[in-house]
Amino acid sequence: MKILAVAASSVLISLIAPVANGQTVKAKTYESIPAGTTTYHWRPGRVLTDKGLNDNPMVDAIVRKAVEQQMNIRGFTEVTGTGGLEVSYMGGVSTALQIDDPTLGDYMTLNIGGSFGVQGYTYKKSGLVITVVDRVTGKAVWAALATDNFGQVSQLEQRIDKAVTKSFDKFPVKKK
Repeated sequence: MKILAVAASSVLISLIAPVANGQTVKAKTYESIPAGTTTYHWRPGRVLTDKGLNDNPMVDAIVRKAVEQQMNIRGFTEVTGTGGLEVSYMGGVSTALQIDDPTLGDYMTLNIGGSFGVQGYTYKKSGLVITVVDRVTGKAVWAALATDNFGQVSQLEQRIDKAVTKSFDKFPVKKK
């Protein structure tokens, strides 16, 4: 549960972070992956929306497939129930208002309305947090936060795959 709380905090922070063009990825290694660890267990993640935390089987399948591909090329095998590592994710979506003010330039504010007479447009910003936990110690080994406008459902798989790939480029175990 501690890991989920950390992931939830990271997602919430990503939802109010400054707007960036394209995907951004931040990753942090917390602990070393124990020597000889070659297996992982997948724990389904959840998506935070304006209706709360929700299971989303479609998003889960897309993220799982992308993570599996990245873990496999780094020498890790998914196993059921047990494994040296546990991999999961949490996603989040936020709608915000981008305001273009001649004196302040572009900046982001929460979607509670803009200043009188200031032009603005609404956009969606999404965050994807991937966590890897050592199942023996229960400690986070690595986490990555990818932010993007994951956008239309037709582009969702492609954009999530790109976010997961960019995240795992910062994973402590390199491709084999």
